[in-house]
Amino acid sequence: MSDSSVSRCPFLDPAGSALHAEAAGLREQGPAVWVELPGGVRAWSVTRYAVIQALTTDPRVSRDHRLHWPGAADVPEGWVLGPVAFQDSFVNQYGAEHRASRGRLGPTFLPRRVELMRPRVQATADRLVGALGALGPGESTDLRLALSRPLTLTVICDLFGVPEELRDALCEVIDSVLDSSLDEGPRSPPRSN
Repeated sequence: MSDSSVSRCPFLDPAGSALHAEAAGLREQGPAVWVELPGGVRAWSVTRYAVIQALTTDPRVSRDHRLHWPGAADVPEGWVLGPVAFQDSFVNQYGAEHRASRGRLGPTFLPRRVELMRPRVQATADRLVGALGALGPGESTDLRLALSRPLTLTVICDLFGVPEELRDALCEVIDSVLDSSLDEGPRSPPRSN
């Protein structure tokens, strides 16, 4: 495949200025398009929901880079997206490993426990939406920072019993690991193979 047929991944522009136009351009190219990620790493950008659904339900496909990414060994050490791509966690496991991890997490999500959390989740959502409603005419805000991040992280921290004094630090760590707008400099720890 020639370099001219590989698109630059649009999701890494820190300013996000061309995100929607670039994503639309990828969709126009087809259901799966070669893109270049930071550090010259090439990957497929899947642009159709039906294809994503088919891939995520196909037992031959997983996120385990050790088994299903032949080019992982060629990725530069310290790759900026390494913390997400190479994490050895519940989300990348499957088979017996995944079942064991899911068994440990399962009790956290029992319907009775989740239902007990409803009043706190509702109160948090009401408070955050109320703050959005208090914005003046023409005033803008970042919905991720004002609503989705604090609501999601409050629920996660409540589920796992994270004390209030540790929540801000935990949120910063999660944000830094999932931040794909960083420059291409090294960040990730060495991965296990």
